[in-house]
Parts: sequence; C-alpha cells; structure tokens
Amino acid sequence: MTTPFRHLIPGLMAAAVLWTGCNGTPEGDAFGNFEATEITVSAQADGRLLSFDVDEGDVLDRDTLIGQIDSTQLAASRDVLAAQVRQLEAQQGALGAQEDAARLQVGEAEAQVDAFRAQLNTATEERDRTRRMFEAGAATERELNDLDGKVTLLAAQLRQGEARVATARAQVVAVAAQRAAMGSQIEAVRAQQRQSADRLEKTGIRTPVSGTVLTVLARQGELVRTGSPLFTVADLDPMTLRAYATGDQLPDLRLGMDVDVLIDDGNGGIETRAGTVTFIASEAEFTPSTIQTRDARADLVYAFEVRTPNADGRLKRGMPGEVRFQLNAGDE
Repeated sequence: MTTPFRHLIPGLMAAAVLWTGCNGTPEGDAFGNFEATEITVSAQADGRLLSFDVDEGDVLDRDTLIGQIDSTQLAASRDVLAAQVRQLEAQQGALGAQEDAARLQVGEAEAQVDAFRAQLNTATEERDRTRRMFEAGAATERELNDLDGKVTLLAAQLRQGEARVATARAQVVAVAAQRAAMGSQIEAVRAQQRQSADRLEKTGIRTPVSGTVLTVLARQGELVRTGSPLFTVADLDPMTLRAYATGDQLPDLRLGMDVDVLIDDGNGGIETRAGTVTFIASEAEFTPSTIQTRDARADLVYAFEVRTPNADGRLKRGMPGEVRFQLNAGDE
C-alpha cells in the first residue's frame, strides 16, 4: 500500500495546481518581502528627559514635538548673552554720540581755521601795502610794526586752529575705530546667541519624518547625551516590496512600469494592489534563502523594488508579497 500511495502524490499536486488555476487564483511572477526605511532619532542635547510622550505604533506627522530635554542651563546662557548684547549696544551708542560730538568739533575748528586764514590774508595784504607806503614815506614805522604784529598773531592763531582740527579729526578716527570694534564684539556675541538658540531648539525632540514609531529606546526621566538613540520611526506609506526575478524575467522589467502586488487578504484569498517598479539591480546575486522563485532551481536572480500604497497600514515590514507583471496582450 505504501508504494502505490507514493505514486499518487505527484498526480495530486498537479491536480491541485490545475484546480488553483481554474479557480482564478492569481499567480505571482516574483516573490519578496516588504521593507521600509527606518530612521533612528537621537538626542541632540545633553540633559534629563523632562517629557517623552511616544509609544510604539504611534503614527506621527513630520516635525511633531514629542519630548523635551532639560534646557535650564541653556536658557540661562541665552539670557546672559542677551544681557551682554544690550550692554555692548549701549556702549556702542555712547561711542556713537562721542563720534558725533568729535565731528562737530572738527566742523567748528575748520570754521575757525577758515576765519583765521581769511583774516591773515587780509592782514598780510594790508601790511604789504603799508610797507610800500612806508618805503615811499607815506606811512609811519609804527603803523608798519602794528601790522607786522597783527600778521604774526593771526598766523599763530591759524596754526593753533589747524592743530585743533587735526586733534578733532584724530578723535573722530579713534572713536570710530572703537565703535567698529564694539560692533565686532556685538556680532561675536550675537553669533554665540544663535548657537545658543540652536542648542536650545534642539532640546525639543521632534520627528524628522512622517511615519510610524517602531521602537522606543528611552523613557521620561532618563539622562541622555547628544547622540543617544531615543526611538526609531519609519514611513510605512508607501511601502517597498523588494522582490527577485530570474534572468528570463529580466527583459519584462522596466523602471516605472506598473505591476500587481499580491498579498494574503487574511481570509484565505489574495488581495491585489497597484505597484510601480522603482529599482532594478544591474548585477545578479544568489537567491536569498527566504525567497522562492518561479523556478526553484534558479541560482542567480536580480533584485528589484516595487513601491505600493499602504494607507490602510495592512502592509508590514518583513511581510511576504508577490509581484505579477502586467504584460500587454501581445507580450503574453
């Protein structure tokens, strides 16, 4: 009885396959598993986790605030820098007032110099005319001496005025240099402020992408450091099915082509979803041990990826799936 029963097994398997085809159950051309890009979110500051409201399975939007690292010290540093900026700006304002006053002194000194120069020119002309008259006997020596003294006095006053102009201009340059240096100090402190604000901003824990929380690696109250992993998140819509095709199937694959993605519907049937080929490997590889192909004897296969929607969240990482190529009637 044993030997005849063994002879019946191939026939029963063939009948089962024929029954499957007759009942219209879809058959896949390639097989694989669903994948999603996983991102590990790490702490960007040192401190204690004051709050951390996240659980595995939570679906989060991008940039959602889910936790807070203690920022007391950073906030204090920010306030100190803000006080320094205010103080430096006040000093810069005082230097600006000094510079304005120095420029005003330059203007007044230059006006005096112009007045002395005009008076000196007039006095010099009058003295020269008097000297000619004295030589002609039309003026007295006393008159000439008086004019000589006036010219000498005005020349001395002109030199003093020019010295005041030079001093006032030097004062303007010096104050302007101090003011510029103060401006550089202010910019340096403001740069520190921006760094402090950036560090302070990073004490807030936010999701970098929209997706589903896969694992939680820290808890509220723990002490974390920069780079400490906090949780992992993955965008599960769409999902990527990484499947494998034989060399004979490779000519049927094209980037951007539409395919059918087949998954178990949970009731013993097959659910079909739309998919798009987004990647085709350029080199063959040995068949992964977890993958079955149409030709079980194929040693080398080509990996390809299919993107498929997952708005309902039914597709899970690692879940098996099949791909059926949508060939034109002439290609079948």
